[in-house]
Amino acid sequence: MGLLQLILPKRCYACEHILMPGEFNLCTGCRHSLPVITPKKLQYYFHQIDFSIAHINALDILLLFEKNNRSQKLMHRLKYREYKHLGNILGNIQLPRIIELHKASKIDLIIPIPIHKRRLKSRGYNQLDAYANVFSEALKAPVRNDILIKKELHERLAKLNFILRKETIKNTFELCNKAELQNKHILLLDDILTTGATLNEVINNLNTIKNCKISVACMAFTKPWD
Repeated sequence: MGLLQLILPKRCYACEHILMPGEFNLCTGCRHSLPVITPKKLQYYFHQIDFSIAHINALDILLLFEKNNRSQKLMHRLKYREYKHLGNILGNIQLPRIIELHKASKIDLIIPIPIHKRRLKSRGYNQLDAYANVFSEALKAPVRNDILIKKELHERLAKLNFILRKETIKNTFELCNKAELQNKHILLLDDILTTGATLNEVINNLNTIKNCKISVACMAFTKPWD
């Protein structure tokens, strides 16, 4: 162990315990106890809240986001404390599921949900950048940040219910370069899915494109009743 590690030891991003030799970013205990959502559990949650995203090919979400659990700490650090490489960590954990899900249906383009240019300027990055790059490299599909534009800056959605989220998000996205989406399979990425208002708004726009197939991957899902 080096002198710097003795003076300023590296700590787990989830529990903040000092990392042991051979551990990187997350301790072994946290890696094995992350609240990973199984496909069966995901279907159960969506059934309970009567959630549906119409006209999509496939959906995968990695973590259950709940107050004071490991995923909350990781997501908050990613979004608000400039731990940009956490997107890379979560993407690599989820990657085997994404590869298996799409082994029979090639992904052509990867489109992260954008943030408004003013929020991007103040934060300095989109929290989905590193996450998208993991999938792009593995699936040999380019990340396109020039197709979906967030044209309106609205209040944060975290404390709004489904109806207010839907109204707030309405008409805030614009599609560019539409011809490039025809006959393509898109992997649409988001960070935290709650009511699905944002994804539904984007998917409704994409559904206007001829023969555009859509799949979705998210880092986390939070139950709206929590």
